[in-house]
Amino acid sequence: AAENSAADELRQLGLEYDSLCRAFDADSSNEQPEYTNEMTDEVFLEQYDSSRSEMTPDHVMVPRFLAYAKTHSDLPLAFDAIAFVIQRGGPPTGALNAPPWECKEQAIDIVKTHYMNEPRVVYLFDLLSESIPSEKTESFLRAGLQDDCAPHTRAAAGLALAKYLHGHDRRRHRSSRLKDKVRIDSGFERHWKLVITPHLETLAYDRDAVSDEVKMLLNHVATKYSDLDVPEFRSPGLGNVFLQSVSSKQPRTYGDLAHSLEISWDELGPGNKAPEIVGQDSELQQFRLSNYKGKVVLLTFSANWCAPCKRLYPVYRAVAEKFD
Repeated sequence: AAENSAADELRQLGLEYDSLCRAFDADSSNEQPEYTNEMTDEVFLEQYDSSRSEMTPDHVMVPRFLAYAKTHSDLPLAFDAIAFVIQRGGPPTGALNAPPWECKEQAIDIVKTHYMNEPRVVYLFDLLSESIPSEKTESFLRAGLQDDCAPHTRAAAGLALAKYLHGHDRRRHRSSRLKDKVRIDSGFERHWKLVITPHLETLAYDRDAVSDEVKMLLNHVATKYSDLDVPEFRSPGLGNVFLQSVSSKQPRTYGDLAHSLEISWDELGPGNKAPEIVGQDSELQQFRLSNYKGKVVLLTFSANWCAPCKRLYPVYRAVAEKFD
């Protein structure tokens, strides 16, 4: 009975979050303030600090999910709530030290203490592999490499740590490029230069050591876990926060993923020829990337349920019209 009641409570939190997201997305007053090149750094940072305290759905709900996890720490459902906290406070946010980010950092500590033997922990490794770096994130991924962890945990942690370190290197490269740039052309670049770069500079970093470790990790995963299948977990949507195991239509092994990353990172660097991409356009007509050879191509990935993604659609259209 207690577990059923806790499940109902978590389900209600998910539905409430879904409702808040829809209302927030529909409210035109929630649009980001317009960025101008004439805006001083001081004014930009004032707007940033204001946005960190803005009562977005994540600001409202992520702390409540964390509180739920702490209250029901004796139930497996606590992990579902923690997964939501890390998902919303990790990869999608650039608002460092805002409530969602702080909750994510607390959630990582809880997982390290109580859930390293939970099979679904591999889902969290994958989430955090793409997030803005933090000491807690790196420590958590390294904890998954320990000998007392299950093989799936060690394989997933090794792959995620390689992605995390590679991502850290790319972010450092962007920071270096922006430091030398005379004119900042967008709010994103200004945010990166004034907010993300100072944060990155607080973290230990040795480019040669990072490059060597990434290669070592990928080789280790590809060799030791070449035949170990990758499990897949996902929550079906915003209103359903229960993390479920799903069957993959195309089963993959950790060895497959490690080899793919080695190839993509070697061949998809700046200045290299892009691989062929085949898909359907908005009118369901097939297209190939090679059809646009010689033209400027902006390739982005988003989802119609993602409110920040949808707010970028007009920006993408403006860029397309500019270079058409």
